[in-house]
Amino acid sequence: MMAYPDMAYAGSAYGSQVSLSAGGKTYYGKCMVAASTTATGYAITSASSVVANGWIGAYVCLADSNGRCRASKTAYSGSSTQYFNVQTSSVNAASGSSYHAYGTLYGWNGSGYSSKPIPQTPNASRAAASFAVDSYPVNADGLTYGSILSAEYVGEEPDLVSAVSENGVEGFVRIDDLKDPIPRTPEEAVALYSEESSRTIPLVDLDDNQLDVIVLRYGGGVCY
Repeated sequence: MMAYPDMAYAGSAYGSQVSLSAGGKTYYGKCMVAASTTATGYAITSASSVVANGWIGAYVCLADSNGRCRASKTAYSGSSTQYFNVQTSSVNAASGSSYHAYGTLYGWNGSGYSSKPIPQTPNASRAAASFAVDSYPVNADGLTYGSILSAEYVGEEPDLVSAVSENGVEGFVRIDDLKDPIPRTPEEAVALYSEESSRTIPLVDLDDNQLDVIVLRYGGGVCY
């Protein structure tokens, strides 16, 4: 089992580790959630040996007990490294709330990026609400909506994902707005994602009226 640099927080919980073989290397990833007065989600990744710039990447999403998520951007290592971490921005943790994290691990295979989901962590506090549903509800425009955590049970992500803005406004974001194209080369990954930047996407209600914005942050990965 791969060893990681130590990370320990009060109220933290780790998910199970996954491994991914790509380009002659083995990549490892697990998620962690830390919750006290604030909550933060982490993707903690590594490689079997030091890899070149942009060869290892990750994405992580922090979700509360209502299934609302705050996601990091997909980030790739900006220097040669063996260890690489990505984290979400922190949210204020209401008393009695529970939080968990899940993500995706990326590794350069020589001609593109291979990827593997990183399993959800246990809750950092009390037990989570159940998201084991067979199908999503549908709005008047025929779009499915709900928690992205239900995708494990439904078999696909909803068109509109439950989310909450930094201002505490609850609503939905379009699943296509959350996703970014996978870089074609490690050099492109480094150029696109190693520097801190951000973009905003609309937070809408079920009638597609904009309520607020969600800030998605690029970069922010940490190499060790």
